[in-house]
Amino acid sequence: MTRCQKSGLAQRKPARPGDRFGSLTVLSCEYRPHTSPSHLGKSLAWAICRCDCGKNREAPVNDLRTGKTTSCGCKSGRPKGGKITHGGCSTRLHGREWEPLYLIWAGMKLRCSGAVKRAVKYYSAKGIKVCANWMDYAVFREWALSHGYKPGLTIHRKESGGNYEPGNCEWLTRGENARLANEKRIQNEKLLRDRVKTLEAQVEILRREIAQLKLERGVLV
Repeated sequence: MTRCQKSGLAQRKPARPGDRFGSLTVLSCEYRPHTSPSHLGKSLAWAICRCDCGKNREAPVNDLRTGKTTSCGCKSGRPKGGKITHGGCSTRLHGREWEPLYLIWAGMKLRCSGAVKRAVKYYSAKGIKVCANWMDYAVFREWALSHGYKPGLTIHRKESGGNYEPGNCEWLTRGENARLANEKRIQNEKLLRDRVKTLEAQVEILRREIAQLKLERGVLV
Protein backbone atom coordinates (compact mmCIF):
# COMPACT_ATOMS: atom_id res chain seq x y z
CA MET A 1 0.00 0.00 0.00
CA THR A 2 1.72 3.16 -1.20
CA ARG A 3 -0.68 5.67 0.27
CA CYS A 4 -1.60 6.42 3.86
CA GLN A 5 -5.06 4.84 4.17
CA LYS A 6 -7.50 3.68 6.76
CA SER A 7 -9.96 0.90 6.12
CA GLY A 8 -13.02 2.46 4.51
CA LEU A 9 -11.74 6.00 5.03
CA ALA A 10 -8.80 7.59 3.22
CA GLN A 11 -7.33 10.76 4.60
CA ARG A 12 -8.44 13.83 2.62
CA LYS A 13 -4.85 14.73 1.71
CA PRO A 14 -2.74 11.65 2.44
CA ALA A 15 1.02 11.89 2.73
CA ARG A 16 2.79 9.80 0.12
CA PRO A 17 6.25 8.26 0.19
CA GLY A 18 8.59 10.83 -1.31
CA ASP A 19 6.62 13.88 -0.15
CA ARG A 20 8.87 16.60 1.30
CA PHE A 21 8.15 18.70 4.38
CA GLY A 22 11.05 20.97 5.22
CA SER A 23 14.06 18.70 5.74
CA LEU A 24 11.90 15.58 6.02
CA THR A 25 11.09 13.04 3.31
CA VAL A 26 8.14 10.71 3.91
CA LEU A 27 9.07 7.02 3.87
CA SER A 28 5.71 5.54 4.89
CA CYS A 29 2.49 6.43 6.63
CA GLU A 30 0.02 4.70 8.94
CA TYR A 31 -2.98 5.34 11.18
CA ARG A 32 -2.61 5.00 14.94
CA PRO A 33 -5.22 5.27 17.70
CA HIS A 34 -5.35 8.55 19.59
CA THR A 35 -3.92 8.29 23.11
CA SER A 36 -5.76 11.34 24.39
CA PRO A 37 -8.97 10.60 26.38
CA SER A 38 -10.64 13.49 24.53
CA HIS A 39 -10.18 11.63 21.21
CA LEU A 40 -11.07 8.08 22.22
CA GLY A 41 -12.04 5.91 19.25
CA LYS A 42 -10.40 8.22 16.73
CA SER A 43 -7.27 7.66 14.66
CA LEU A 44 -4.40 9.92 13.74
CA ALA A 45 -2.26 9.70 10.60
CA TRP A 46 1.47 9.36 11.34
CA ALA A 47 4.35 9.57 8.88
CA ILE A 48 7.73 7.91 9.20
CA CYS A 49 10.24 10.29 7.65
CA ARG A 50 13.95 10.55 6.88
CA CYS A 51 15.63 13.84 7.73
CA ASP A 52 18.30 15.33 5.48
CA CYS A 53 20.79 14.72 8.29
CA GLY A 54 20.15 10.97 7.97
CA LYS A 55 18.03 10.40 11.07
CA ASN A 56 14.48 9.01 11.04
CA ARG A 57 11.60 10.89 12.61
CA GLU A 58 7.95 9.96 13.24
CA ALA A 59 5.38 12.75 13.32
CA PRO A 60 1.64 13.33 12.83
CA VAL A 61 0.88 14.19 9.20
CA ASN A 62 -1.00 17.31 10.34
CA ASP A 63 2.16 18.60 12.05
CA LEU A 64 4.08 18.15 8.80
CA ARG A 65 1.47 19.95 6.73
CA THR A 66 1.14 22.88 9.16
CA GLY A 67 4.92 23.29 9.43
CA LYS A 68 5.03 22.42 13.12
CA THR A 69 7.54 19.68 12.33
CA THR A 70 10.14 20.29 9.63
CA SER A 71 13.13 18.23 10.78
CA CYS A 72 14.20 15.50 13.20
CA GLY A 73 15.15 18.22 15.65
CA CYS A 74 18.60 18.89 14.25
CA LYS A 75 17.47 22.35 13.11
CA SER A 76 15.35 23.25 16.13
CA GLY A 77 18.20 25.03 17.86
CA ARG A 78 17.75 22.86 20.94
CA PRO A 79 20.96 21.27 22.21
CA LYS A 80 21.06 17.51 21.79
CA GLY A 81 19.86 15.85 24.97
CA GLY A 82 18.42 19.13 26.22
CA LYS A 83 15.64 19.30 28.75
CA ILE A 84 12.09 20.36 28.04
CA THR A 85 9.24 20.84 30.45
CA HIS A 86 6.15 18.66 30.17
CA GLY A 87 3.31 18.65 32.68
CA GLY A 88 5.25 20.69 35.20
CA CYS A 89 8.34 18.49 35.37
CA SER A 90 11.61 18.63 33.51
CA THR A 91 12.63 15.57 31.55
CA ARG A 92 15.55 14.65 29.30
CA LEU A 93 14.19 13.35 25.98
CA HIS A 94 17.18 12.93 23.64
CA GLY A 95 14.92 13.46 20.61
CA ARG A 96 12.38 10.80 21.69
CA GLU A 97 9.36 13.07 22.14
CA TRP A 98 7.67 11.68 19.04
CA GLU A 99 8.05 7.97 19.68
CA PRO A 100 4.77 6.12 20.45
CA LEU A 101 5.88 5.29 23.99
CA TYR A 102 6.23 8.99 24.76
CA LEU A 103 2.62 9.56 23.69
CA ILE A 104 1.49 6.77 26.02
CA TRP A 105 3.39 8.46 28.86
CA ALA A 106 1.96 11.89 28.04
CA GLY A 107 -1.58 10.49 27.76
CA MET A 108 -1.20 8.71 31.11
CA LYS A 109 -0.20 11.95 32.82
CA LEU A 110 -2.93 13.93 31.05
CA ARG A 111 -5.66 11.52 32.20
CA CYS A 112 -4.58 11.88 35.83
CA SER A 113 -4.08 15.66 35.74
CA GLY A 114 -7.76 16.58 35.76
CA ALA A 115 -7.27 18.67 32.62
CA VAL A 116 -9.52 16.44 30.48
CA LYS A 117 -13.12 16.75 31.69
CA ARG A 118 -14.19 13.34 30.30
CA ALA A 119 -11.44 11.58 32.24
CA VAL A 120 -11.89 13.30 35.62
CA LYS A 121 -14.44 10.86 37.07
CA TYR A 122 -12.33 7.86 36.05
CA TYR A 123 -8.95 9.12 37.24
CA SER A 124 -8.32 12.31 39.23
CA ALA A 125 -11.70 12.15 41.03
CA LYS A 126 -10.74 8.67 42.27
CA GLY A 127 -7.32 9.86 43.39
CA ILE A 128 -5.47 7.91 40.70
CA LYS A 129 -2.02 9.37 40.10
CA VAL A 130 1.23 8.74 38.23
CA CYS A 131 3.98 7.79 40.68
CA ALA A 132 6.68 10.40 41.29
CA ASN A 133 9.45 8.45 39.54
CA TRP A 134 7.41 8.10 36.36
CA MET A 135 7.02 11.87 36.07
CA ASP A 136 10.43 11.61 34.40
CA TYR A 137 9.98 10.10 30.93
CA ALA A 138 13.47 8.58 30.91
CA VAL A 139 12.63 6.55 34.04
CA PHE A 140 9.27 5.44 32.65
CA ARG A 141 10.86 4.49 29.32
CA GLU A 142 13.53 2.39 31.01
CA TRP A 143 10.87 0.50 33.00
CA ALA A 144 8.68 -0.01 29.92
CA LEU A 145 11.47 -1.44 27.76
CA SER A 146 12.58 -3.79 30.53
CA HIS A 147 9.03 -5.03 31.22
CA GLY A 148 7.84 -6.19 27.83
CA TYR A 149 6.81 -3.03 26.02
CA LYS A 150 6.51 -3.35 22.25
CA PRO A 151 4.91 -0.97 19.72
CA GLY A 152 1.16 -1.57 19.62
CA LEU A 153 0.82 -2.54 23.28
CA THR A 154 -1.12 -0.46 25.81
CA ILE A 155 -0.42 0.18 29.47
CA HIS A 156 -2.86 -1.52 31.86
CA ARG A 157 -3.38 -1.08 35.60
CA LYS A 158 -3.87 -4.47 37.28
CA GLU A 159 -5.94 -2.87 40.04
CA SER A 160 -8.28 -0.36 38.44
CA GLY A 161 -8.32 1.75 41.59
CA GLY A 162 -4.54 1.79 41.87
CA ASN A 163 -1.99 4.30 40.63
CA TYR A 164 0.23 4.20 37.58
CA GLU A 165 3.30 2.65 39.18
CA PRO A 166 5.66 -0.29 38.47
CA GLY A 167 3.93 -2.80 40.72
CA ASN A 168 0.47 -2.10 39.32
CA CYS A 169 1.11 -1.85 35.59
CA GLU A 170 1.67 -4.24 32.71
CA TRP A 171 1.64 -4.19 28.91
CA LEU A 172 -1.27 -5.75 27.02
CA THR A 173 -2.61 -5.75 23.49
CA ARG A 174 -5.72 -3.67 22.90
CA GLY A 175 -7.74 -6.88 22.58
CA GLU A 176 -6.51 -8.17 25.93
CA ASN A 177 -7.20 -4.81 27.54
CA ALA A 178 -10.73 -4.74 26.12
CA ARG A 179 -11.36 -8.32 27.29
CA LEU A 180 -10.24 -7.52 30.84
CA ALA A 181 -12.38 -4.38 30.88
CA ASN A 182 -15.40 -6.42 29.76
CA GLU A 183 -14.73 -9.08 32.41
CA LYS A 184 -14.45 -6.36 35.05
CA ARG A 185 -17.74 -4.83 33.91
CA ILE A 186 -19.50 -8.21 34.08
CA GLN A 187 -18.02 -8.82 37.54
CA ASN A 188 -19.20 -5.42 38.79
CA GLU A 189 -22.69 -6.02 37.39
CA LYS A 190 -22.85 -9.40 39.17
CA LEU A 191 -21.73 -7.82 42.45
CA LEU A 192 -24.41 -5.16 42.05
CA ARG A 193 -27.13 -7.75 41.37
CA ASP A 194 -26.04 -9.78 44.40
CA ARG A 195 -26.11 -6.66 46.56
CA VAL A 196 -29.62 -5.79 45.36
CA LYS A 197 -30.83 -9.34 46.14
CA THR A 198 -29.32 -9.13 49.62
CA LEU A 199 -31.02 -5.79 50.29
CA GLU A 200 -34.35 -7.09 48.98
CA ALA A 201 -34.09 -10.13 51.31
CA GLN A 202 -33.30 -7.87 54.27
CA VAL A 203 -36.28 -5.63 53.45
CA GLU A 204 -38.57 -8.68 53.25
CA ILE A 205 -37.36 -9.95 56.65
CA LEU A 206 -37.91 -6.51 58.17
CA ARG A 207 -41.41 -6.32 56.65
CA ARG A 208 -42.36 -9.67 58.17
CA GLU A 209 -40.99 -8.70 61.59
CA ILE A 210 -43.01 -5.48 61.56
CA ALA A 211 -46.15 -7.37 60.54
CA GLN A 212 -45.61 -9.93 63.33
CA LEU A 213 -45.05 -7.17 65.89
CA LYS A 214 -48.32 -5.47 64.84
CA LEU A 215 -50.24 -8.75 65.23
CA GLU A 216 -48.84 -9.28 68.71
CA ARG A 217 -50.00 -5.82 69.73
CA GLY A 218 -53.40 -6.20 68.14
CA VAL A 219 -52.78 -3.66 65.45
CA LEU A 220 -54.50 -4.25 62.13
CA VAL A 221 -51.98 -5.12 59.44
